[in-house]
Amino acid sequence: MGPDLVTGAGGFLGSPLVERLVADGIPVRAMHHLSSEAPPRPGVVAVRAALEDFDSLRHAAEGCTTVFHLAGKAHDLDVRDADAFRRINVEGTANLLRAAEEAGVRSFVFASSVKAMGEGGDECLDEDAPAEPRTPYGISKLEAERLALETGARGRLHVSVLRLPLVYGPGLKGNLRAMLDAIARGAFPPPPRTKNRRSLASVSDVVSALVLSARSPAAASRTYLVTDGTMYSTGDIYNSMRAALGLHPVAWAVPRWAFRAAALAGDAATRLLGRRMPFSTEAFEKLLGSACYRNDRIRRELGFTPATTLQAALPGIVRAGTRAS
Repeated sequence: MGPDLVTGAGGFLGSPLVERLVADGIPVRAMHHLSSEAPPRPGVVAVRAALEDFDSLRHAAEGCTTVFHLAGKAHDLDVRDADAFRRINVEGTANLLRAAEEAGVRSFVFASSVKAMGEGGDECLDEDAPAEPRTPYGISKLEAERLALETGARGRLHVSVLRLPLVYGPGLKGNLRAMLDAIARGAFPPPPRTKNRRSLASVSDVVSALVLSARSPAAASRTYLVTDGTMYSTGDIYNSMRAALGLHPVAWAVPRWAFRAAALAGDAATRLLGRRMPFSTEAFEKLLGSACYRNDRIRRELGFTPATTLQAALPGIVRAGTRAS
């Protein structure tokens, strides 16, 4: 059996996946971008390739058993460059799928996003819900999913697709990191008491789901939502972060209209200054809206069992962030 190839091997998901594979005794090829340097790691061979460069991908995949595709252009505040999302997330995935087929790879696991389904709402969605992405990022992820599943249908590759929500763990990034840091600085007031529901997943559980999908025959040509099974309100997240930071709970909350006013002010400043403000109507909707997803299918078909929750993980996240700073 050959090594496993991990794209995005130096990232938030890639690094712990590589560690897990090495711990399982599996040799790993860690793919890094052509322009980047890869630190040496025991049991890991670093390869440099680019999703836009088919020849480099064909070389990276040669002799591999499984490809874990984690790399891509991530969802961020700059959602205007639709061409870049398509070039990297769609055309790049197509290149990697072709390289994997030609190299005789057995399994291909694609880390997608719940953004491929759209934003969801108060109703918790499962994999059978209509996919209605609203952003260039989500659209590109859905197109890449379809390419992967079409390739798997040809029968030469065992293909699985995992749709991921916000993921938490040591090295936390993105909106959750920004919220945690703002609370630590005293710059994030208590949010309104809402009954919104948001799904999250721990990085360790995502790694387990990736490995399960690669090794389980039942996962072939299947799409799975991966969550920790807990529904969080914004208030739940806020209070858990305060507790992990050693801060006392608060008995008051800023009313919804005040957050809405701040969002409108951010929109006005964006138009006036020509650059995106950190808080806007979009951020307001993400903060207080719902994005709820069900993990029943992966639990039922693959025996996936989440091992942690945000509350349990936050103390370690805070300690890791303190060491890094």
